[in-house]
Amino acid sequence: MPKNASALLHHLGDPSLSNIGDIKLESSDVTDDDLKYLALINLWSINLSKTRITGRGLGYLRPNKKWSFIELRDCVALDPMYLAHFKGWRRSTIRLVSYKWTGEVYSEKELKLLDMASQMICDHQPENVCGTQIR
Repeated sequence: MPKNASALLHHLGDPSLSNIGDIKLESSDVTDDDLKYLALINLWSINLSKTRITGRGLGYLRPNKKWSFIELRDCVALDPMYLAHFKGWRRSTIRLVSYKWTGEVYSEKELKLLDMASQMICDHQPENVCGTQIR
């Protein structure tokens, strides 16, 4: 999607696009309110990294029956409390921080975010019990 995706998202309400599956909105101008246009889409993967979302609009997303992959890296305005929307989702991955290669370490801020997400989504249960991978 282009950087000005916000103005285009209303087109996603067309029923012919209900099985679009994958949408990349990384670094676009999309906001929480824009996510309402994704409510009826059977998404498998959505990348909202580097957007201005706070998380309030995450409630419009619904899980895919096979797997759901949600990218939320570098969303500086994200309020981790909204991650509770993903509680109860099965077969899903929520990526909050960038992948770390062998030898790289998470910053204190990243560790805090991952811990808060684990608490909000999984009540600190292991992934195999919770059903959601938090990365």
